[in-house]
Amino acid sequence: MDSFELGRLTDHDFEEVCRDLFTELLGVPLEIFPRGRDRGVDLRHDPEGGPCTIVQCKHWYRSGRAKLLAHLTDEEVPKVAALKPDRYVLATTVGLTVDAKEKLRAAFAPHIRSTEDIHGVDDIVAALRE
Repeated sequence: MDSFELGRLTDHDFEEVCRDLFTELLGVPLEIFPRGRDRGVDLRHDPEGGPCTIVQCKHWYRSGRAKLLAHLTDEEVPKVAALKPDRYVLATTVGLTVDAKEKLRAAFAPHIRSTEDIHGVDDIVAALRE
């Protein structure tokens, strides 16, 4: 268990932590939205005339990697394709292997630029420690 106990957070609490963390990591302010259907957008930086960045937060702490990957590829990829962001960043409370990150990068291409835009629980905890 990580020292931040991310499993104790609600889905919206996790989004708030991610907003603060990714505002710092990406160097841009991020909008956050209330609970409810989000069309695949939890956090967003969408300046007028500038590139749009979407951060999707998946708090699937107990669901496991296989369920998360299936959900993302089956349900989230079509949403992202319709949104057409310039950059798509994924944050999750699930641990992600090298193979899982590569599979996600390929599924979300070209919106996920590299595996550095895919943050599993270990990446998030490391960034919080910094």
